Amino acid sequence: MICVFGDSHRSFFTNSHPGCSQPAELEIFRSYAVGPGTAHHFDENRLPAVVDVLRNIPKDSVILLSAGEVDCRIHLPKVHLRDGVTLKKLVQDTVVRFMQCYTYLQDMGYRVIAWGPHPTTHLEITDYKDYAGTQKLRNQSCELFNKTLEQKSHTLGIPFSTLYYDIINDDYTVKDEYYRDVLHLNHELWNTTQKRLKDIYDNYNNI
Repeated sequence: MICVFGDSHRSFFTNSHPGCSQPAELEIFRSYAVGPGTAHHFDENRLPAVVDVLRNIPKDSVILLSAGEVDCRIHLPKVHLRDGVTLKKLVQDTVVRFMQCYTYLQDMGYRVIAWGPHPTTHLEITDYKDYAGTQKLRNQSCELFNKTLEQKSHTLGIPFSTLYYDIINDDYTVKDEYYRDVLHLNHELWNTTQKRLKDIYDNYNNI
C-alpha cells in the first residue's frame, strides 16, 4: 500500500473529493488528509499528524507526502516579488526543510517516495484570488521546486515522481484538460501515476 498524506491534492490518488477529510482507498493508494499547509512548514505543522496515523499503519507501507503546490502558487513567488530573494534560494531552503520529513520517516523504518507538485492554471482570468505573481512565475517556481526535489531525493536514494512535465507547456501554461477545477487535477493522469508509482513500489518489494 502507498499511503498518501497531505492537503486537498492527496485526493487525486484515490479519486476522492478534495474537500473530503476521511481516509480514502483506491487500488494501491490510501489517502489521508492532514490539513492545508505548505511544504516549507510541513515538518512542524503536518508531520506530527502523519506520525500519529502511522502508529496504525504496517511498516511495509510506502509513504508519499503531497505538498508544495501551495508554496509554488503563493508563497515562493510572493516572497520573491516582495523581498527580491531569488527563486533558487527560496526553493532550495523550502525543499531542504521538506526533505527532513522524508528522512524522519525513513528513520522510523518506512519506505518513502518523493512527489513533486503540479503546475498552476491561469488563475488571473478566474475569480480565485489566492495566488501570487503571473502564471509563468508560479510555474517557474514549480519547475524549480520539482528539479530541486528530484536532485535532493536522488542524493538521498529516495525515488521521485511528478506529473509536472506531463501537464506543463513550453510557455509555462498548462494542459487544461487535466484539471477538475482551477486548482485540482482530474483523473485523466491517474493510470499514468498508478503505473509509475507501482513500479517504484514493486522495486521496493524486490529489494
